[in-house]
Amino acid sequence: MPLLCFLWRDRHPAVLYNGIGTKREEPNSPKKAFHFSSIIQKEEMRAARVRTESMAQRLAKKPMSEGFELWDRGYHLGAMRLFIFKAETSPPFQLGPCLDAVGHLLLNLEEYADAKENFGYAAEKYELIQQPILAELMNVKGVEAMEGPASAVQRLQAYLSAADPNRGASAFDAKTKAGVARSFAYLAELYLKVDATAHAGQAIADAEYAVSLGWDRVH
Repeated sequence: MPLLCFLWRDRHPAVLYNGIGTKREEPNSPKKAFHFSSIIQKEEMRAARVRTESMAQRLAKKPMSEGFELWDRGYHLGAMRLFIFKAETSPPFQLGPCLDAVGHLLLNLEEYADAKENFGYAAEKYELIQQPILAELMNVKGVEAMEGPASAVQRLQAYLSAADPNRGASAFDAKTKAGVARSFAYLAELYLKVDATAHAGQAIADAEYAVSLGWDRVH
């Protein structure tokens, strides 16, 4: 090693001579330690800026079918939570069904005023996407929540007598046919709630008609 380099190195203990006339820092030099510290701080700041996904966001991404599955298994509160969070971010065509489902679950939990309120919101959303039959169905469900199934039967009977007097909904367009089918399925449920013995025949006839129109859902 040249004498001048040797003497220079001795006066700068934090620097090593690499044999070709340049210097390199020791692993534990203050400058290198500061460099690594800066990198760590930057990584920590970057990690802090990463937002973790909330439970509401996770539930909002789940399909509605998972909510109905929870409902079928008796987990009403879990199903309602999924539908509520999904409603917060859903497009208009899904918002009505979400609010409709929440209203049903509240009705099952005997929260009648809240159920009516949700059915009212659902009716507004169905009107928005031009589903007048489903909008009226939501209003009928609101009547059931506050006045009971007998009053709901009267209102729905009157509406369906005007909308489908000859039970010829099979010739309607798909959207209208689906609304009529669902309404008759619900009417069958209402008959059983009023008096399962006295109205069994009418309930069966309405349910069969709903199925003939393609209705195959439980909810």
